[in-house]
Amino acid sequence: ADKRVAAAQQERDTALAAAQDAETKATAAEAAKEEAEERAKAAEDALAAELELPPAPTNPQSPVNATVTGFQNNLAGKSDKGISSNSSSSYDKLSSNLFEKNVELKLTDDKDESYEGEFKKGPLQSLRPGSILLNTIKYTSTYKNFDDEMQIGHVYGDYKTSENGIRLDLLNTVNIQGNSTDAKDMDYMKELSQYNIDNGINDGKVAYSGVASYLGNTKDEIIGKNPIIGTSEFKVDFVDSQVDGKLSFARPDVTDKEIKAVIKGNTFAGNWNGVDTKGGFYGEDAKLLGGIYQTNEGKGTYGAEKVDPEAAPKPTESKISGFQSTALSSKYKELPFGQGTLENAIGYAAIRSDKDTWSGNQGDVASDGTLPDDKVLDTGDNFTAFDKLSVRADMVKPESVQKPLNVSLTNPSKIGVEAGKGSLNPDFVYKSVYENFDQQMQVGHVYGHINSSIVGDVSRVANVYVQGYATSLAGMEGLKDVNEGKAQYSGKATYIENIHLGDSGSFAPVDGTSNFDVDFVSNSVKGELAFDGDFKYNPTGKIGIEATIDGNTFAGNVNGIDTAGGFYGEEAKFLGGIYQDASVPGGKGELPGSGTKFQGTFGAEKQ
Repeated sequence: ADKRVAAAQQERDTALAAAQDAETKATAAEAAKEEAEERAKAAEDALAAELELPPAPTNPQSPVNATVTGFQNNLAGKSDKGISSNSSSSYDKLSSNLFEKNVELKLTDDKDESYEGEFKKGPLQSLRPGSILLNTIKYTSTYKNFDDEMQIGHVYGDYKTSENGIRLDLLNTVNIQGNSTDAKDMDYMKELSQYNIDNGINDGKVAYSGVASYLGNTKDEIIGKNPIIGTSEFKVDFVDSQVDGKLSFARPDVTDKEIKAVIKGNTFAGNWNGVDTKGGFYGEDAKLLGGIYQTNEGKGTYGAEKVDPEAAPKPTESKISGFQSTALSSKYKELPFGQGTLENAIGYAAIRSDKDTWSGNQGDVASDGTLPDDKVLDTGDNFTAFDKLSVRADMVKPESVQKPLNVSLTNPSKIGVEAGKGSLNPDFVYKSVYENFDQQMQVGHVYGHINSSIVGDVSRVANVYVQGYATSLAGMEGLKDVNEGKAQYSGKATYIENIHLGDSGSFAPVDGTSNFDVDFVSNSVKGELAFDGDFKYNPTGKIGIEATIDGNTFAGNVNGIDTAGGFYGEEAKFLGGIYQDASVPGGKGELPGSGTKFQGTFGAEKQ
C-alpha cells in the first residue's frame, strides 16, 4: 500500500510539474506573440510614414571638378606665411610660397614607405631653390591619399647653406589638395539635409570620420621626427553651413583640437579657440572632407569620409602598439681610469608595452634592480612606425643605459648610448631582422653589443618585439560568433640563444614555424614553435606557448616561458608575439647558462 501511495504521489508531482511547465511556455509564447505583433505594427507604421513622404531631392550626379585645388600653410623659421590657396596641379608636387618665389616640392616618390594610419612617408629629399648660392632645402614628405580624390600631408625639414651646411631655417608645411565637389552637388547636400529635417528622418547633420596629423614648430619636434597621427570626427550642418569637428591624438604631449568653420561654396574656414583652419569638400556628393590647421605651437591636417548612417560600425585602425623585451648581459672586467668593474650578470625587466616609460633615475632602482611602480608610467610611445623602435634598455639597467635606444630597423648601424660618462659614452652596434605581415603587423629582433672604444664590448643586448595595428575590440567580440569562436593560425617563429656576453656560439636569430589554436570564447591561445638545429639551451627545438586573451592582446607564463602578444589587422587576421626563458624571475643570473637563456618571436596568419 505504501508503495502504491508513493507512486501515486510521484505521478501527481510529475503531472503538476508538467502543467506548470506548460503554463510557463504558454506565458512565454504569449509574450513572444505580443512582441512580434508590436514589431509588425512598428514596421507597418514606418512603411506608412515612408509612403506618405514627399519625393526626396534629385541627385544631380555632377562630376567632381577636374582641376586639383586646395590650401597650404608654410613656416620657415619664424616666417609664417599663413593659410593660403594651393596652386599645385597634381598630387605629386606642391608649389610652395616659402621664399621670394614659389618653390616646387616633390610630395610622392616611388620609394615611399607605409607610415602610421595609412599615411606614407618618402625618403629624404634635397632641393636648391634656384639661387646662385648653394642654399639647400632638405625635407621629408608624409601624406595620405584618399582614392586619388583628396590628399593631405606634411613637408618638413630644414633650409641650409649647403647640402651639409649650417641650418638657416626650419621648414614645416602642411597641405591639402583634391578634386573638389561640384557646386550642384553642394546644393544637393543642403537640400537633402533640409528634407531630412522637414520629414523627421534625422537632424540633417552629416557625420564624417577619419584621420588627423600634427607636427610642432620647434627644432626638437621637426628634425629627426615625423608627424603624430590621430583620428578625426566631424558633424556637418549643410543647412546652416557649419562644420564642427574634433581631432584626437591620445597623447599627453599633444592636446586634442576642436575645429569650427563656416562653409562657403565647397570650402570652409574658421578660427576658434586658437585653431585656425581652412579646408573643403571633395569627391561626388561631398564624399570627403579635409583641411589644414595651425596653432601657435604647430600645425597639422585632417581628412575624413562620410559615414553611411545605415552601415554597420566599421572597425577603425588603431595606432601602432605592441610589446618588447630587452635582455642585457656583461662579464667580469676591470675598467680603466678608475671606472670600476663590470660584473658577470644577465637579466631583463618585465615585458614592456607601447605605453611603458621610465621617469626615475639611478637612485630610484632597488638593490635587486627592481624599478619602483610609481616611476613606471603609461605615457610612453615606444612603437610609432615599422622602420624604427624605441628599445627600452633604460628600463633594464638605468645606471648603465640612461635613455632609450632609438634605433632604425631598416638601416641598422650604431648609435650613441647615454651612460652618464660624457666623452667616454659607448656606442650600441646592432643588427635588425624582422618579418612584416601586410603592413599590419611586424615581429623582429634588435641585437648587438654596447661597445666602448677604450675597453671593447661591455654588454650584449638582445631585444625582441611585436608591433602593429591591433584588431578593434568590436572586431574581437565578433569573432566569438564565428566557427564557435575557434580559429587556427600558422606562420613563422624565431629563436636566439647565447645572449650572455660570456657565452660562446652563434648569437643570431634562427627561423622556425609556429602553429596555434585560439578559442575566442574561452579566451585561450595555445601553440607550438618548432626549430631545426643543434641548440645549447633548448635541445628539443620546441617551444610551447600558452596565454590568456584580454581584449585584443594576450599574455601568459607557463612551463617557464613568458609570453605576450596580440591580434592585428581586421578580423584578427594576424597573431604575433614574443617569448623568453623565464625559469628564473626577471631572467637574472651571473655566469653563462644562468638567468634567461633564450628568447624569440612568432607571427602567424589565420587559416
